Amino acid sequence: MNRFMKKVKIFLIAALLSLNSTASAVSNDFCDDLDPLLNECNSVSSHYINNSSQLHNDLTPADDEHGVFIPLPYDSTDATNFLRLLGVVGIMMVFDQQIMDTVQDHRSDTTDRIASFGYYLGGQDGIPHFLLGSLATALVFRNENLRRTTLSSIGNLALTGAIVEILKSLSHRHRPRQGDGPYSYDGASWPSDNTSFPSGHSVAAWSIATIFATNYRETRWVPIVAYSLATIVSLSRVNDNAHWLSDVTMSAGIAYFVGKLFRRRSSEDRQYSGGLTISPAALLGGVGVSIQWTPRTCRNSDDTNCSPQVDYLFDEEQEE
Repeated sequence: MNRFMKKVKIFLIAALLSLNSTASAVSNDFCDDLDPLLNECNSVSSHYINNSSQLHNDLTPADDEHGVFIPLPYDSTDATNFLRLLGVVGIMMVFDQQIMDTVQDHRSDTTDRIASFGYYLGGQDGIPHFLLGSLATALVFRNENLRRTTLSSIGNLALTGAIVEILKSLSHRHRPRQGDGPYSYDGASWPSDNTSFPSGHSVAAWSIATIFATNYRETRWVPIVAYSLATIVSLSRVNDNAHWLSDVTMSAGIAYFVGKLFRRRSSEDRQYSGGLTISPAALLGGVGVSIQWTPRTCRNSDDTNCSPQVDYLFDEEQEE
């Protein structure tokens, strides 16, 4: 029995040694077959990465190449003026109730008729009719400046409208006609019908008035008429007990400052303004969009450290 068990052990040991040798041979053969495949994979991967880098360089323009540029013409003076606007609005909020009481005490049929006209101008009927009429006039008479001014107004109106809706959703200020006082806010709650701050009618009127008044500043009556009509729209909302004075003042300020996104006063000033450059960009595995911030760098034409020469969205004065 002992002799039989020894023979079994010897057989098992021999079998294990044989299997080990066979496994080693198979493993070596498998690795020999796999090495060319791995080398090919490494080659393909390196080629893809190199091509992706080249694609990124081809699609992403350098600072001095052509791109789409949205000017953000804000400097320290603009920031200071905007802070002053916030201060004025803050002071108005303190006296909103007293101002509203005075306005309502002096309300009359005449003020109501004027307010009705202002409500139409800044409403969903007046604004589209004016813009469509302006664009049609520009196309019929081939007035390029009027066409660009109208398109800039539409762009300014779209952006300021989005800002207003965000502020309304975050504040949900109660309207004066509700009798809850000027300090009643629901905050970022949903749903809420309290959307007093800021005024949508006012921001629409001032968005268009700012662009037209700036583009046609050489024609003296245009800024006077534009800002006068926008003021009527704003005051109509106060007369109708629909908005506090601070609401419409904030709306006018937003429309004015955002309007600078779509209008520069001269081609030289545009060249040296800061802003956002939007261009295509290649990423590993796909194509995306590159957004680059360019700060305001210089004012004088002989200064070599300037912003890139690029196109402008809603630009009203194209380079020849």
